[in-house]
Amino acid sequence: MPRSSWRIWSSFYRAARVRFDEDAAFADTAREYVVKLQGGDEIVLALWKQFVDISPRTPKAVYDTLGLKLRPEDVAGESKYNDDLQPVVDDLVQKVWRSKTTARKSCS
Repeated sequence: MPRSSWRIWSSFYRAARVRFDEDAAFADTAREYVVKLQGGDEIVLALWKQFVDISPRTPKAVYDTLGLKLRPEDVAGESKYNDDLQPVVDDLVQKVWRSKTTARKSCS
């Protein structure tokens, strides 16, 4: 991504963050859209995909400076992992439950 495009995107993000922090109605609307996005709302997902397509997926200049060989297909936003979250939580809950059960048995 050209440096000027990165600056424009970065400025947009910073301005949105300031507005989020200062405008309760804007923040509430943003939260509502996050819930819709995470819930799989088709219209919001389509808008999100458009945003992802035009936004910088990675700050390539930083990666280049660090000597990282990341390609666009190596980078994913957190929404990519939405479907994986519940099985991970379930697995962790089971492991904690087993751990506590084992600890109680050893203390008996």
